[in-house]
Amino acid sequence: MRWTIGLAAAGVMAAAALSGFEAKASEGRPGAEGDFSVELGAGVLVAPDYKGSDDYDARPIPVVEISWKDRVFLSGRRGLGVNAVKTDDVTAGAAVGWQFGRDEDDNDALTGMGDVDGSPIGRLFFDYAPGSFGVGLGFEQDLGDGHEGLLADAEVYYRTRFADNRAFVKIGPKVSWGSEDYNQAFFGVSTAQAAATPYALYQADAGVNEISFGAAGGYSLTEQVNLGLFASVSELVGDAADSPLVDQAGSSAQLTGGLSLSYRF
Repeated sequence: MRWTIGLAAAGVMAAAALSGFEAKASEGRPGAEGDFSVELGAGVLVAPDYKGSDDYDARPIPVVEISWKDRVFLSGRRGLGVNAVKTDDVTAGAAVGWQFGRDEDDNDALTGMGDVDGSPIGRLFFDYAPGSFGVGLGFEQDLGDGHEGLLADAEVYYRTRFADNRAFVKIGPKVSWGSEDYNQAFFGVSTAQAAATPYALYQADAGVNEISFGAAGGYSLTEQVNLGLFASVSELVGDAADSPLVDQAGSSAQLTGGLSLSYRF
């Protein structure tokens, strides 16, 4: 098993879903009162070793969700940020975090492609959920010299609690859009890369790059101990799907799954 930057990036995404479950599941759960909420744990993730790969790997992932008055947070999913608007139906705010890159050692198919450096990113998010159904928007802009692009996503979901608020399920589709810089960094092939690999020159323009359907859920084993589960299936589309890294060396179909165990203090 390789401990790679590309897999670490997938690990953060899975931790996002898992830790996001923990944060939502704590609402209305016994013992959820107080200014501070701290939930720490660990899990395991199975995911492609780079976006578009047909090779899978497994590794441990952290689960971190710390918040103060449900306003300021430090999260494995969202980074360090603030909920500027927080009501029963609407959550909106901003955060700064870290975007993991991609290492050419992640997979033999990436040999000669060079690395996509990790870098800090700025996030804006909006979520509207007046009931069991909700919609969410997210924007992530590279603030460094990694991919230097913008990634945006939109989701529609259904969520529900049951078993006396001990169990939680969230399920729904999501569409992701990448700027030209983002898509070219992860799916394009430059002149220099074409000279160092078997791939032809390929330009990945801005556009929708992935459509996915995911589910996150779990169960509070006790008032403090929580079991989380996550699974998603996605399809790379557009220029991402036509990339030689996907079409020739990998697969447009992507699966991700994981589980976590965490403790709420």
